[in-house]
Order: sequence, then C-alpha cells, then structure tokens
Amino acid sequence: ISADDKRLYTIPETAQVLGIGRTTVYDLLASGQLKRVKVGTRALIHADCIDEFVARLMAEQHPETIAELPAAA
Repeated sequence: ISADDKRLYTIPETAQVLGIGRTTVYDLLASGQLKRVKVGTRALIHADCIDEFVARLMAEQHPETIAELPAAA
C-alpha cells in the first residue's frame, strides 16, 4: 500500500497532514468537528473525515471559492 492509498491516520499523522498540533486534533475530536474510529484501543481518523473537515473549513471561511473547486471523485 502506498502513502496515497492510506485510509486511516493516527493522531500525530492527522496533525501532520493538517499542519496543526496533536492537542488541536484532540480538541477537534472532542468538539465533534473531526470524527474518529477505534481499532482496538487506537483512535484513527479516516482520510475522508480529514477531507470533509477541510471542505467545511473552506465553505465557512471562503464560500466564494467552493464553486471553483473540482468535485470530489
């Protein structure tokens, strides 16, 4: 599996992908702004949840640019 095929991310990986700190990821999870799945005792974030979170931020902060973005495949 290549990095492009990766679907589940750990908290530190999610923080790195989003360019934020781990504490902020935990805060986003606690507030429900970011969703997680549990695999055993590990909390993992699905790539689609990361994409949806970013899309929500864009829609809230830059609604005029949403119409310009290509549709998700």
